[in-house]
Amino acid sequence: MIFQGSRAELSENVPAYEDIVSLVGYLAQIPDEYTRRLGFTVLIDGRRAHLKHLRNALRACQHALYRQIRQVIIVQPERFLEQQKLNFDLIKEAYEFKTTLTSVHKLSKYIDVTQLPESLGGTFSYDAKNWADLREKYENFVVKASNWIQTTKRHEKVTLNESTDSTDSHKTIIAPEELLKHGDELLDDLLPADASSLKSRNADWNSTAQKVESLMKQIKNVEEAPALESKRIHQKARYKASMKLIENHAQGIRNLLEWIFGAGEKWLLTLHEIGESLDDAKQLEVAEQVDDLTEMANRLIAEFPSHAITLEKNRQQLHNVTHTFCARVHRQKRIVMQSVCFHQMLTEFSHKTDNLLESLCTEVKATDVMSAEKEKIEMEKKVDEMEKVYHGLMESGVSFIDELCVNESNCSGRPVTRDYSAGIVHVRERLEEARERRRRCQDLVDMRRLKLQQLLQLYTCEKDGEQAVKWIDELRETLVNDYGNFECGGEAVKALRADRLKVEETARSTYEYGKQLCQVALVLRRSLRMDVQPQLLLNQRLESAWGTLCRALSDNEAKLNIADAFYATVKEVSSRLDELCLKVNEHLMDSRHSHNYNRHSLNSLNTERKSLANDTRELKHIADMLVGQNDNYGIKPRSHDSRRNAVDEIRYKLAQVEEKQRKLENLWLNSICSASLPSTLSREKGTSSPVTEGANSLRNRRVRIAVNTVHFDSSGSVSPNVSPDLVNVGDSATESSLSKSSQQRLQN
Repeated sequence: MIFQGSRAELSENVPAYEDIVSLVGYLAQIPDEYTRRLGFTVLIDGRRAHLKHLRNALRACQHALYRQIRQVIIVQPERFLEQQKLNFDLIKEAYEFKTTLTSVHKLSKYIDVTQLPESLGGTFSYDAKNWADLREKYENFVVKASNWIQTTKRHEKVTLNESTDSTDSHKTIIAPEELLKHGDELLDDLLPADASSLKSRNADWNSTAQKVESLMKQIKNVEEAPALESKRIHQKARYKASMKLIENHAQGIRNLLEWIFGAGEKWLLTLHEIGESLDDAKQLEVAEQVDDLTEMANRLIAEFPSHAITLEKNRQQLHNVTHTFCARVHRQKRIVMQSVCFHQMLTEFSHKTDNLLESLCTEVKATDVMSAEKEKIEMEKKVDEMEKVYHGLMESGVSFIDELCVNESNCSGRPVTRDYSAGIVHVRERLEEARERRRRCQDLVDMRRLKLQQLLQLYTCEKDGEQAVKWIDELRETLVNDYGNFECGGEAVKALRADRLKVEETARSTYEYGKQLCQVALVLRRSLRMDVQPQLLLNQRLESAWGTLCRALSDNEAKLNIADAFYATVKEVSSRLDELCLKVNEHLMDSRHSHNYNRHSLNSLNTERKSLANDTRELKHIADMLVGQNDNYGIKPRSHDSRRNAVDEIRYKLAQVEEKQRKLENLWLNSICSASLPSTLSREKGTSSPVTEGANSLRNRRVRIAVNTVHFDSSGSVSPNVSPDLVNVGDSATESSLSKSSQQRLQN
C-alpha cells in the first residue's frame, strides 16, 4: 500500500475503510491455494500517511486476511516524533500479526527488489490501469467460458430427450471458436514473448494463464463430447453383451455348485458321515455287533452238528470278516471321536471369538491413560486365549484330515478307499471359516489397538499441552519479575535484552510445541469422533497465554528501548554540558583579561545552551516515564528492592544532569555580567558622581569576586561557587548602575 501525494491530498482522497477491506479481500483471492497457504507479506508506505490512515490500513488487513498474514512491513515516517507515535500505536493496538518498521533503503532486507515498485527502490514495474484492464478481460473470459461449458452440457442432456428444443437453444450459445480465439489472445497478453516484461515475471499471471489454458481445454473437451459419448455408448453395449454371456456361464456354475454342496453333498453324507456338529457326531457312535454274530454261530453249531464243519468254516470266515470289520469299526470310532473333539474345539473357538467380537464392537470406555492401558491389557488377554484355541483347532483339523485320508482294506483283503471327501470338505470349510473369523477378529483388534493407541496419544498430548500452557505462564511471570529492572545502561541493557530474547525464543518454541500438540489432539479427537470442545478450550487457553506473553514481551521491549535511549541521552547531554561549560569558562576568562566583548560567540553559546536546556527537559520527561512505569508495575516483594534501585539510579542520573545544567546556568550568568559591565562603565564614566563611582567600584569588586570563584573540578566539569545574591546584585544602587542593554542580556 503506497500513499501518494501530499498529506493534505491524502486526508481528502483517502479511501473508506470498507473499500480497503473489500480491495484487500479481492486481491487475496487472486493467488493460488498453495501461495495463499504460504501467507502474505503486506508492505505499507507510511512516509506521507497520517497515523489514522495507517491504522485503518492495518485493521483492514487484519479484517480481510486475518491469519493469512505472515508479516507486515511499514516504511516508517521520516520524522522522529511520528515514528515514536507509530511505534506506540502498534504496541497499543497489539495486532495479530508481526509488524516491522523499517526505512526505504532497508526494504531489500525483507523483500526481493524484483517485487518492490520503483518508488520504493525496486525494479518491479507496475501499471495499475493495465493490470485492471487485463484482470477485467480475464474475468470476462472466465465467466463466458464457464457459462458456455454449463450451457453446452445442459443442452447435451436435453438433446438426448428432445432434439427439437436443443436445436433452437443452440442458437443462443457462443461459438467455441470465438471463445478459443479470445483465450489465445488472453494468453498472449498474460505470457508475452518478451521475457523481460512485467507479466512474464509475475507468478499470479502465470497461474492465471494456467487457469485460462484449463478452461480452453475444457471447451475443447465439451466440443468433442458428442463423438466421445457415441463411442462410449457403443463400447458400453458391447460390454453389456459380454457381461451377459459371462453371467449366464457363472449362473450355470453356481447351479452346479449348489447341487454339489446341496443335494449331492447330502447323498455323499449318507455313505460316510462324520457329523457337521458336535451333536451329529455323537449320534454316529454305535455298539459293536461281533459278540451277537459269534453267539448266533455257536447256537447254529449246537443245533446243526452235521453242518458244524461248514459252520466252523463260516464262523472262521466270519471271524476274519468281523475282525476286519471291527478294525474298520474301531477306525470309524476313532474318526467319530476325532470329529467330536474337533467340533468341541470349534465350538470353544466360536465362544472365544464371540466374546472377543462383542468386546471389540462396543465403544471404548477409557477416559484416561490408566483406563486405556487396562482395556488394552484385557483385550490382549482375550486375543491370546483366542490364538491358543485357534492353533489347537488347526492342529486337530489337520490330524483329522490326515486320518480320513488313510487307506483301508475290505474283508477280502483288497485295498479300498472309503469316500470321506464330504467329511474332508466339511473340515476344510470349518477350518477356512475359522481362519476367516480369526482374520476378522484380527482386523478389529488392529483397529481397536489403533484406537487405544490414539487415545493414549490424545491424553498424552492434552497433558503435555496443559504443561505447555503452564510453562508459558511461568515464562511470563519470569519476564515480568526478572527482566523489568533498568537500573543500568549500556552493556547491561544489551545483556538484559539478550536474556529477554532467549526467554522469548524459549517461549516461542514452547508455544509452537503446544500448538502442535493441540493440533494433533484435535485431529485425534476428530478421527475418534469425540467431542472437540475440551480441545478447543485448551487451544484457547494456549492462545490466551501466548497473547498475554506477547503483550508482556512488547511492553518489555518498549521499556528496554526507553531505558536505552535514556542512558544514551544522559551520556550525550552530560558530555555536551561539560563541553559547553568549558567553552563558557574560556569565554569568561578571555573577557576578563582582554576586556573584549565577542557578541557573535556569546550568541552561539547561548543557542547551544538553550538546546541543552530543551534536551534536559526531554530527558526529564523520559525519566518520569521510566519512574512511572516502575511505580505502576505489579511486582512481587522479592523484586521490590531491585526496582527501587532502578528508580534511584534513574533519578541519580537525572540529578547529575540537572546539577550540571544549573552549574552551566550560573556560569552563563557570570559570563553575561562580565560582558555587560565594561560597556556600562565606559558610557557612564564622564557623568558619574563620586557616589556613583563608589557604587560601581563596589559592584565591580563583588562581580570580580564571583568570577574568581569559578573553577573546574577533577572530572573536567565547571564548578561555579557563585551565590545567586552575588550574581543578581541585590542592592538597588548596583541595579541602577546597570544599563538597559545589560539588563536585557540578563533576561535573555
